[in-house]
Amino acid sequence: MYIMVQVFKNKFQVIKFDELFSIIEFSWLPGVTNKLNDKKYIEELKIGADYIINLKPQNVIVKYENFDYPISPDVQEKVNDLLLPAYFVAKIKKLAFLKPHDIIDVWAVEQIIDERMILHTFDTKLFSDEQKALDWIKE
Repeated sequence: MYIMVQVFKNKFQVIKFDELFSIIEFSWLPGVTNKLNDKKYIEELKIGADYIINLKPQNVIVKYENFDYPISPDVQEKVNDLLLPAYFVAKIKKLAFLKPHDIIDVWAVEQIIDERMILHTFDTKLFSDEQKALDWIKE
């Protein structure tokens, strides 16, 4: 049984942590990410990177169902430069992305998972079903 405890919430995101299964979960809140700009998006991700460094989870779930912000290639490069070191410090083993069902949104999420993430020491996988993502992490 997963027990996700909320460790952070602001107007853009919620961060939860399950200590038993060492899972950190990031969720974007509905109807607000379209108000982000590049600087604020990076600031929000920095919050998550700090939680990863401090909590050192083995597994990460990122929920993109409510994400409505276009990410430019330049911003994606900054995202990777910010998150990848945090993943290495925490020694992440699995990174699951819960993707939306809309094909355009799926493409946007796939942009986030660039080749540098796939080539590193942790497994990365896209899911459309939360339970399947949790089951995969638990394997």
